[in-house]
Amino acid sequence: MLLGIHFLTSGAIASSLTKSPFIAILIGIIVHHLADRLPHLDTNIFTTKKYFSLKDFNSLEDYKKIGLTIIEFIIFILLFFYLMDGKSLDIQKIAFWGGVGGLIPDLLNFFNIILSNRLASFRIFRNYRDFHEKFHYRGKNRIIALSIQTIFLIFCITLILGLA
Repeated sequence: MLLGIHFLTSGAIASSLTKSPFIAILIGIIVHHLADRLPHLDTNIFTTKKYFSLKDFNSLEDYKKIGLTIIEFIIFILLFFYLMDGKSLDIQKIAFWGGVGGLIPDLLNFFNIILSNRLASFRIFRNYRDFHEKFHYRGKNRIIALSIQTIFLIFCITLILGLA
């Protein structure tokens, strides 16, 4: 899944489970990994090219991935704040921190790429990167992936709408 949907879904689930910002971040990280395990669409709709440094971004396809990621993030952040409108400030804070937690796994990978894989020189980051990469859904059926991702998203939006 891309960043925006991770933010929205992690925020929705965290805000329905806890009142602690710290726990919300942890829930966001866990939800990120569980969501990645579900069939979903990602930048894999283009290819499964691996990126180890910024030098690896060098084709039109790479810029399509960047554009898709930015547009998707903006759309889902706007949707998140639209859905949170009218909710209590406490719920909004927890949802926000849960959403931030949902971004952390992909942000670690992104910073590793920016730093030309230098984070991976530390065993803990290398192990985490490998775990995150292996945890992703690897199926090829885009219709099933889109259907399950849509159902998961609708479930999370329903959670947000049901918050007091």
